[in-house]
Amino acid sequence: MKYILSIVLLVIIAVSCNSRPATKPITTVPTEAEIQAPPEPLINEEPETPDPPVTEEDFTALQFNVALGISSQRPRWVLFKNGTYIIFPEGYTNTQIEGKAKEIVSGYANQNITIRKSSLAKGYIGTAPNGIYTYISQEDVGTGITDENKVKAQALQNIIADKNELRVIHINSKKN
Repeated sequence: MKYILSIVLLVIIAVSCNSRPATKPITTVPTEAEIQAPPEPLINEEPETPDPPVTEEDFTALQFNVALGISSQRPRWVLFKNGTYIIFPEGYTNTQIEGKAKEIVSGYANQNITIRKSSLAKGYIGTAPNGIYTYISQEDVGTGITDENKVKAQALQNIIADKNELRVIHINSKKN
């Protein structure tokens, strides 16, 4: 009886499967009205906004690192844009030391530079025989053990750039 029931059940299932219509995927071919040209690029109707005004560069880190390398007993110094600085004694006005600093830097003639590691700042201090100093950031010469010739080359590059531009960014004077 189970055998007959199983056969009948299989026949019913087979007949019901064949009685369903087969489903085909519906595909449609677009008509000419449905085919569209690619969209045109959008035209910006708004007027262009002008570039933001050029802001003054931030030399705070450079000024801080240079100050770390100068004794508090020598509070008068002039700092140029690329890290070159000149130290002055007391008794001069800011205008006088700025003019003299520009004169000294513009007279630099590629003299030999000695290099020493800064004890407080992350970098080096280059010294030329005529009283010109320059701060060389560790970032400028790479991390790890640094070749002294690479540091000297960067020091020379800093001084030459400041000699060509003569842009004073800070005059340090004794606090009253």
